[in-house]
Amino acid sequence: MSFYTEASGISSIYPKMVAINTIVTDFMGDQMIFYRDGDHFSDGGYYYYEIEMVYQHKAKRICEAIAHNNFCKFENEEFVCESVDRDVAVMQLIQCGTAVGTYIMFNKG
Repeated sequence: MSFYTEASGISSIYPKMVAINTIVTDFMGDQMIFYRDGDHFSDGGYYYYEIEMVYQHKAKRICEAIAHNNFCKFENEEFVCESVDRDVAVMQLIQCGTAVGTYIMFNKG
């Protein structure tokens, strides 16, 4: 059993883009959804939006650190992985999402 499914043709503007629906959820219980365009995987800016609501002035620095620690990039307010191996890229994005949730939950104050 795969832990994610892909749905092609989600946008007429970006016909190569694919939505990746995972069976895991983030800290709020929302389903994690990522996007793929060839070997380019991203979270669509979802996790930056979540952390920016709590830490407006340092959200970008937090996300850059999380991306670096999970072998991803943070660009254009999105976590991005470039990988030929879909499973590895999706797992790296899941780790970034989990780290964002953990940061929010344990650093409130």
